[in-house]
Amino acid sequence: MRQTKIVATISDQRCDVPFIESLYKAGMNVARINTAHILKEGGINLIKIFGQYQNPSR
Repeated sequence: MRQTKIVATISDQRCDVPFIESLYKAGMNVARINTAHILKEGGINLIKIFGQYQNPSR
């Protein structure tokens, strides 16, 4: 069993559902949102994209 966790840092510059899915398939365990240079709208968009990936029926 793998004990190492893979944490991906995501920004609003490159965050779409296919990209998130590819990270998940590659073994990502946790996604961390980089908010250092993000606008409020970009953060809201990231949260919506992660929500769509977790619940594809939305």
